[in-house]
Amino acid sequence: MSPAPLLNRASKFAVLAGGDVTIPGATIFGDIGAQGALTVSATPGSVHGRSDTATNGAMLDLLSAYRDLSNSDGSIDITGTDLGGLTIYPGRYHSGSTIAVTDTLTFDASNNPNAVFIIESGSSIITAVGTQMVLINGASFSNIYWVASGGTYVHAMSTFDGNIVSFGPVTVGASTTLNGRAMSVESKVTLGNSCTITRGLVSPPSTPASILKTASNFAVIAGSVVTGNHETVFGDIGAGHGIFTDAHPGTIHPLGDFPSISAANDLTGAYVNLTSLPVDVELANADLGGTTLTPGVYNKMTALTATGTVTFDAQNNSDAIFVVRMGSTLITSLGTKMVLKNGAKSANIYWLIGGAVSLGANSTFDGNILSMADITVGDHSAINGRALSENGAVALGDFCTITVG
Repeated sequence: MSPAPLLNRASKFAVLAGGDVTIPGATIFGDIGAQGALTVSATPGSVHGRSDTATNGAMLDLLSAYRDLSNSDGSIDITGTDLGGLTIYPGRYHSGSTIAVTDTLTFDASNNPNAVFIIESGSSIITAVGTQMVLINGASFSNIYWVASGGTYVHAMSTFDGNIVSFGPVTVGASTTLNGRAMSVESKVTLGNSCTITRGLVSPPSTPASILKTASNFAVIAGSVVTGNHETVFGDIGAGHGIFTDAHPGTIHPLGDFPSISAANDLTGAYVNLTSLPVDVELANADLGGTTLTPGVYNKMTALTATGTVTFDAQNNSDAIFVVRMGSTLITSLGTKMVLKNGAKSANIYWLIGGAVSLGANSTFDGNILSMADITVGDHSAINGRALSENGAVALGDFCTITVG
């Protein structure tokens, strides 16, 4: 678990409120959004108002995250416990009453950098003036969640670690450093003077199932038709208007069946969520051939091509995610190949294409293609991933192979 799969579109925000946001003077690393009034004097964060689609989408995902986090099943009961002076370990903690932190609180990840801490109150969360938090043995503030059905009140001159997901108001006192996020589902967020908020990591979920949901079962989806001859497809095939292929051994779904409709809807959701991720690298060159990509979100406002070899280097992180976005077409040349090294997986590569896709013959292509238009796969080519078109057709070349990652 990490902020992005849980918070989705809300993960790009440092401050998000179902009500008003008041920031008289602060440093905010991350976006700011509100469905109420915005009284903001903050840099360098971008500000989104109530009519902004980014705010509206983020609020929907924040509500969903709140509901997921509020499940107290399997929790350690900390009712009546002051967390000040304690060391806590990865897990889910629940109190039916107010949670207080009046002294230093230590988070020990036990040498697991992916360790998650969830502290949930059925009432409010309150810290004392000058409260400090310490992270040891790999603990990350990105993976700490403070959940309150009431309000959350962080008093002045404190250092607070984690993502505040509160149903009620959030107040952060003056001269406080918050490493995480301040978010209220239904109420306001108020920051004191000279606060600093540094949003946690924003990275996509680590598995196709968590990004694509039911669409992850499909190797091919077409908004219109799927065509081809003599293909080998390991995965389901669905289309909006017709399937004309003898592909095997994949399951061909009848038009309009429930799995196809559900997958098409989840494909749309995945495209929107991946598009909302902040960009790590703006691609200068239009040709990816000969380049090595490390984990992150890459963007090109226009078309991209790939000639020769494209390398994905996961830097020894088998969960590493690569997102490559382009505003127009993707074209690969004859015989283009992709190389995966240091733990990179085709399942964790996502290509978001605003236009059509054309893969050259005799190519090897790694990753999940999410296209708004037609996808054409050249003869004798292999895709380790998926060919998913939201609105267009998918044309499979002779003797091509698609293997779901």
